Amino acid sequence: MTRYKTIKEYAQHLLLFTDFVDCYGRRVGLHYDVILERIRREFPRSRTTKRALRYILHYQLDRAARLPARHRSRRILSREYARSLLVYCDSQGVGLSLSRISRKKRDKFPFTPSISARTLQSWEDALKRENIAMPERRA
Repeated sequence: MTRYKTIKEYAQHLLLFTDFVDCYGRRVGLHYDVILERIRREFPRSRTTKRALRYILHYQLDRAARLPARHRSRRILSREYARSLLVYCDSQGVGLSLSRISRKKRDKFPFTPSISARTLQSWEDALKRENIAMPERRA
């Protein structure tokens, strides 16, 4: 039995869902392809399209709720996820290692190219130049 009675209710829930918070503190939502995949898993006979999702987003939810940012490019979305992990720190104030960040990004976005430690280090340096506080990292 589904938790949502209609596809529209479920789509609205997924469009408002925050997947992660980027390095600047903005909420980032799910990619349209992920939303469609989840809708089809919950409602197998659904014929919902990206166009229908955008209609719900812009004409029904836009005025009613504060919406998370949504990247149309999966590559940019995966890059922003990796950059958000650079800023993340645990309860002791220790950040994730660069190899752990690369692994977490690959697990969440397996369809995008992997990120090298050198690239992550350059992104970290760029964020430091923007005066964003970086946690100490474990080796």
